[in-house]
Amino acid sequence: MNKSAILLQVWVACLALPAGAQAPLMDGKVKTANTIVLEAETQCSPEGTYALWSTAEGVQRFFAPAARIDARPGGEYTVLFLPDKDPEGLSHGTTGARVLKAVPGKSLAFEWITFAGDGNLGRNAPPLAPRDLRDAVPLPTWAELEFVPLAG
Repeated sequence: MNKSAILLQVWVACLALPAGAQAPLMDGKVKTANTIVLEAETQCSPEGTYALWSTAEGVQRFFAPAARIDARPGGEYTVLFLPDKDPEGLSHGTTGARVLKAVPGKSLAFEWITFAGDGNLGRNAPPLAPRDLRDAVPLPTWAELEFVPLAG
């Protein structure tokens, strides 16, 4: 892996869509007052960083013990935080999340679920969310990552 510095830009946004709305991938998804923007420098190439976020093996290296990722637009983006207790990610995973945009080495966007589906993890667990919020289609929250090489 080429160890060049990159600037990783991450946007996590939340959009309220009408119940049952079917927006094609990125259509209707815009930054709002609820958008979080994070920039970070890493000692990794854009291609290497993209591989960490866009593959199950990559996600397992830094983020969660298991994942199922098909890094094509419309493909699955399931991250499993408790695969032994919740192997489908229905309560503590991103079941239902899709890849929204994928440009290898440049950018990746995917839907996200930020809540747990049960209260079994104690005080360090993510906030509890009812099934209808976790099962919304399309999911109202997503992340956009850009991988920008830095000079030098």
